[in-house]
This record gives sequence, structure tokens and C-alpha cells, in this order.
Amino acid sequence: MILNYFRALIRKSPLEAFVLFSFILLVVEKLVDRGFVCPCIHGQNVTLCIFYALVPGLASSAFTYCALVPDPHHNNGEQKRKRIGYSIGSFFIWLALFFLDGRYIACASSYWEGIYRMDLVPWCASTGADRSIDRSTDYHRKTQTYFFASEVIGFVLLTAIIAVTLICHCRQSGQGNTEEISGNMEGSAMVT
Repeated sequence: MILNYFRALIRKSPLEAFVLFSFILLVVEKLVDRGFVCPCIHGQNVTLCIFYALVPGLASSAFTYCALVPDPHHNNGEQKRKRIGYSIGSFFIWLALFFLDGRYIACASSYWEGIYRMDLVPWCASTGADRSIDRSTDYHRKTQTYFFASEVIGFVLLTAIIAVTLICHCRQSGQGNTEEISGNMEGSAMVT
């Protein structure tokens, strides 16, 4: 029953389905976020964050592409372009969510070894020779800077996604109106 509803929604309006998939991605990001723990070893930090960025993003792209079933009554080339566009869009939405979280980039950018602490701003607290208060404060500030930079990138990506989506939607709406008007003009020309 729910699956039939989604199929009908996808066929009726791919844009609405795209928005629905985006909200699903938001939920998935929050679930993935709960299990995230930075290893605080630079090479492992980068590797883990690359996986966090790519695997869910590619999975959402594949799911979006497969879920947008082509309508046999319409142009297949145009439908394929739309499916690819929505799939790419879902990947960039995931990336925007990835960057908006901040902790992934902060983890990947932490080049010092330490222990992952879940303070107000989660960070790799330095251990060993780097435990001095000055060094620890410096690392904490750097982590906050990485969080900020990541969030700015996320908002820029999200703004670009919104702009591209609106432009594509307006172009598509404009083409539909042009076809409707030309169809009406041809019909009225035949009447006279």
C-alpha cells in the first residue's frame, strides 16, 4: 500500500519524489551521525570521512535513479536526463548534509592524535607530548574553525541546489506553458 503510494507519487511528480527522498536523506544522516566516532589518527580520520561522504551519497543516487521509473508514454531520452539529474541532485543533497554537520570535516582535518571527546563541539583532545594547555586550546580552536568552514560549505551547496532546482523547475514549467499555448494556437487556427 505504501509502496504503491510512492510509485504513484514518483510517476505523478518526480520533483515531489525528489523532495521526499531529500527528507529521507536527512533522517539517514541523523542516524549515521549518531554512530560517528572520529579515530583521532589523521590517516584514519580522512579515510573514514571519505567513506561517510561517498557511500551514502552514491547509495542515495542509485536509489533515486532506480526509484524514478520511466513512464512508457513519454520521451525516454528526456526521462533519462531527468533521472540522472535527480540522482546527481540527491548526491549533492547528501554532501550538503555531510558538510552542514561539521564534525566530519573537523575530524578529517584533525592532524594530531588524541582522544575523541563529545564536548559542546566534538573534537580530538590531544594526548602525549601535545597535552599542554596552550596546545590543547589551539587544537580546540582549530576544530571550531573546521566546523565553521564545513558548515559554510554546506550552506553554499544547499543554496546552489535550491537555485538549480528552482531554475530547472521554472524552465520546465515554461516549456509546458509554451507547448500548451502553441497547441491552443494550432487548434484555433484549424477552426478558422
